[in-house]
Amino acid sequence: MGFKKWFISFALQGASISLFNIVISLYVVVALRGNVQSASIAVALFSFGNLLGSISASIILDRIKRISVLIYTSFFLASFIIVLMAFVKSIFIYYLLSIILGNVISFTGPAMTLHLSKIGDEGFVRRQINNLNLFNSVGSTFGMLFGSFVLTIVKSLNDILKLKMIFFIASILLLLSSFLTIERGALKVKVIPNLRTTKILFLKVANFASEFFKVVDLRNLPRNMRLITMAVFMAFFGANLVFSIFTVFLKEVFKVSSQLIFLLYSANSFAGNIAFFLTGKLRTTKYDRLFIRYVLFLRGMLFILIGIFVVFKIDFMKVFIYLSFVFFGFTWPFLYIPLTLEITNLTPHKERGKALGIFNMSINFAVILASFVAGFIALHLGYFATFIIGGTLLVLGERLFSRVFS
Repeated sequence: MGFKKWFISFALQGASISLFNIVISLYVVVALRGNVQSASIAVALFSFGNLLGSISASIILDRIKRISVLIYTSFFLASFIIVLMAFVKSIFIYYLLSIILGNVISFTGPAMTLHLSKIGDEGFVRRQINNLNLFNSVGSTFGMLFGSFVLTIVKSLNDILKLKMIFFIASILLLLSSFLTIERGALKVKVIPNLRTTKILFLKVANFASEFFKVVDLRNLPRNMRLITMAVFMAFFGANLVFSIFTVFLKEVFKVSSQLIFLLYSANSFAGNIAFFLTGKLRTTKYDRLFIRYVLFLRGMLFILIGIFVVFKIDFMKVFIYLSFVFFGFTWPFLYIPLTLEITNLTPHKERGKALGIFNMSINFAVILASFVAGFIALHLGYFATFIIGGTLLVLGERLFSRVFS
């Protein structure tokens, strides 16, 4: 399959997941009568599903031959699950579906990155990974702008029905992504119910479970991978203390409308698009480590300042928060692209799938814990404490990366 369809597919995925990431917590508060803590739990469980999927991906990606089969199946299942989430009335079923959705969708990014890393030199890989993320980011921007537009023109529906409509739009976009990644040719499935095949299947499951726990055990990793995994965990834990409760923070503290929230996230994504375009112009990786450290430090300081402004109720704090959030979008490509390349460069060619899986595993594990903790901190200590603690951890993460790169 040509790159064009891959990129369009991931643009649609970006639009879908960006819509879902905004409404996943809002739906808990608006439709399921939850609070900031229960909303953050939904985000945490979605990330927990991402974690399970990332660990599984690190085991199977180096063995699978037809990457497209894995990708379009994941997109199709995710589309179906999102529709189910719009109908549930039990918050516990909503939590369960969040885990399943996170698990299913987590295979797609590492699978495509691995596919690109095997078909060209370092410069080619950097350009194509950057292009893939650019399309994904552009899709996110248009998805959120479209969501804001729909919520603005559809005034006859209440907030719950509006959020349900966003779920349906996200589902349709993922379904289109699935169709675009289907390759020609039929899959042949043979069912042979005999003792030998049953034994082979059992051994494969047992072997998979054994490797699953080997991946989780960081002692099996080389020293440099252990250090960078810990640094990634600390940085993303600090960042997601803030991001996991940010939409609820805007809704409860500033009474921001759903339409404005979508517009703000659109601006964040648009800034990321510009940055992806700029990083795509780079033909060298010699500045990547500086990008990683500077982005973490600047983000950390902005988080701390926002926390201080919330405490003292500075007059211009709302504008400062909006501008900072747009800046966070701009800095994301200067963090994620260099990190992805550092991970692939630190590992042998045949183990890159495993390394990418571990990289995503550490991110998702950080997001899970941060989401659980963020809701508790915000509910019992206040939103300002969440921002200050998150910013401090980002600064400490930058220090740990400095040690890794020294």
